[in-house]
Amino acid sequence: MHQRRSTILFVILVILPLALLAWLGTYLIRDAEKRTDASMQAILAERLSAADHHLLHDMRQLTDRLDAWGAQSVGSARLMSQWLATHPWIAHTWSQTGQPVTIESFEGRMEYQPGQGFNAEEQIKVINEATRKPDSMPQFASALDDGGPPFQRIYAPGAATSAWQRTSQWMTYLKMHGYHIDDRPVQSEVPLSWSGGHVGDSMFIYWHRFADGSLSCALMNPQALMNSLFQRLPQPGLAIPPGRMMLTTVKGIPLHEWGKKLAGSKTPPSAHRACSEPLSQWEMAYSPANEEFPKPYLFPIILGVSSGIVLVFVVGWLYFHESAGEFRLAQQRVTFVNQISHELKTPLTNIRLYAEMAAHRAESQGDSIAKRQLGVVEAETARLDRLIQNVLN
Repeated sequence: MHQRRSTILFVILVILPLALLAWLGTYLIRDAEKRTDASMQAILAERLSAADHHLLHDMRQLTDRLDAWGAQSVGSARLMSQWLATHPWIAHTWSQTGQPVTIESFEGRMEYQPGQGFNAEEQIKVINEATRKPDSMPQFASALDDGGPPFQRIYAPGAATSAWQRTSQWMTYLKMHGYHIDDRPVQSEVPLSWSGGHVGDSMFIYWHRFADGSLSCALMNPQALMNSLFQRLPQPGLAIPPGRMMLTTVKGIPLHEWGKKLAGSKTPPSAHRACSEPLSQWEMAYSPANEEFPKPYLFPIILGVSSGIVLVFVVGWLYFHESAGEFRLAQQRVTFVNQISHELKTPLTNIRLYAEMAAHRAESQGDSIAKRQLGVVEAETARLDRLIQNVLN
């Protein structure tokens, strides 16, 4: 019975508090990890967003400069293609003019061979299909009226041609008005022109369409373009990140890395982000360094839980130590009672027995005095036996 009670007390006083403390510690650690991870993801998302915005802004600046570079063409697609061919990053230019359509090609200053899979006429046809009727396309109207992001993807309405299907990995983008604060609304009496980019796998074609329907296109050297973009990473004016920022293609081909690359940044990336259009074929990722997001929450939680566990062990040990002392005292009392009972009651029993025997003998002999005296001995013996029993109880 005593062992069963000790087991129950041990479970209540030690096992149950330890289980509760272990659960509490696990819950607090997981909750702190979730909060820290949420904060880390928010910070990294903002950092990746800033880098993406910087790349997008540079692409918009490049388009604006190409527009300005060809401004000397005075509304002629052919002259603009000739001017663009003198740009240090341009590999080839084309102009599409007249009815019937004629395409002229000009060699640029930067040599580049796009490969056998590239067909310039097909790409020019795709761009022409996507931009041939700007006044009837909703995305053009919103671009001119409401402004918006630097670029917006456009599609050729009803262009189910084989050329479009074969070049579906290419995407055409329109440069939006209203992106810069100093953009001015286009006057209706001035002939309109539009520009943007036609982007493929690691290739970029700048296009400019005039109000008369003529089209000027320029194929850029991707190495020169990427080098110019990567040289401005990290963003000017911002501190170099302590971790490792990576820029890859959607197929996982590494393009560029930057950052201090401190300890811990060689681990797999903790945050990913697809680049905004027209660089949607690129992805950014970031691996933080160990010093960026330490885990200070572990120490107080572990310290508090450990202190609770130690306190439970101390309280349990003190209780069972005191219980063991009381149990030993109780055993000593039981032993004492047994010894006293044996040492005192045995002589009294003998005295009482012999007194009764002597009283019977005196009665048989007619000795009334001896009988009376032995009766007193018997009564006092019984009284002494009751007193001893009371004391032991």
